[in-house]
Amino acid sequence: MAEPADRAAAPEDDPLAWEAENAPRAAIFALVAAILYLGGSVGLYVLEHSGPSTANRFLTLVDTLGGAAAGRPTPAGAAATTFGYLGEHWVAGIVGAIVAGLGTLATFPPLAYLYRATAARVPLPRIALIAAAVGTVASGIGLTVSRVASYVQAHDFVNGADHTNSVVADAQANPVFLIGGVLGQILGALALAVAFLLISLNARRAGLLRQLMGVIGMFVGATTVFGSLDPFGIVRSLWLAALGLLFVGRLPMPRPQAWSVAEAVPWPTAADVREQRAAARRARTGEPERPARRGRGAAPADEAQDAFGARASRVPAPRAPQPRRADATPGKPHPSSKKRKRKRRS
Repeated sequence: MAEPADRAAAPEDDPLAWEAENAPRAAIFALVAAILYLGGSVGLYVLEHSGPSTANRFLTLVDTLGGAAAGRPTPAGAAATTFGYLGEHWVAGIVGAIVAGLGTLATFPPLAYLYRATAARVPLPRIALIAAAVGTVASGIGLTVSRVASYVQAHDFVNGADHTNSVVADAQANPVFLIGGVLGQILGALALAVAFLLISLNARRAGLLRQLMGVIGMFVGATTVFGSLDPFGIVRSLWLAALGLLFVGRLPMPRPQAWSVAEAVPWPTAADVREQRAAARRARTGEPERPARRGRGAAPADEAQDAFGARASRVPAPRAPQPRRADATPGKPHPSSKKRKRKRRS
């Protein structure tokens, strides 16, 4: 049976219908990503920065050789002390790494949703979606595997007999730890940075994100590469939470107008805002509209036309050609030329 011609378009063909259908799911993933990433990042930061003091744990070569010559065991150095502390809390470290990794993986659905909504309004390269997929997978899995391997090695270090810094160096040279770190901190971080930058920038151009939220989204991309800019993951988590609330229209401020139409609604520039405020003030006070500003030295069209007419009136009209005088025959010198010659001779 043929379908009626006036049947509503499928959500895949209608951007607004697709966005309305998938907005709750994308919002849930954004909130889950914000909570998990913030919880895992804060837990790992507190765990890795609350260990015992290592100020007096640094060993020089002279101290090490002197102790070995005297038959004393080599004490644990700064690296061994920190590594041993992590090994004693390896379960908490593994849980924090897994939670943060799941939060990173949950970042892809809201980024993909925002990508599709933006691509329906402004041109957006597909590399942004590919970068989001590669970045979330590589960063989420790579860093999780690297951290889990590090905590397992730290646990084995605590249960071992040798607690020197050389054992720590050997443990940190584990291939699983190195490969996971390269995937997460290099490939994943760079891909996520590209995804956040392109999607936030173009969503801001399309009018889907407000100016400040678009700038913060691009800043979050920078924090994936330079983790010191957001060590706790607070900026990234708050941005994801705000993004999820924006998808379902639960922010205190109204949703941008671009979410209501399947086309871009760019934000007004600073000059446009000033003109709108001036027009509103004139309408409120009854002030007449001011003429457009002109550059220094410029004149209005009417004044320029009047000035040109005045100058043209002062220019004398061209005279008709006059007939040659009878005494001005060709070859005959003018009488005044003889007087000049006589003066010169005298």
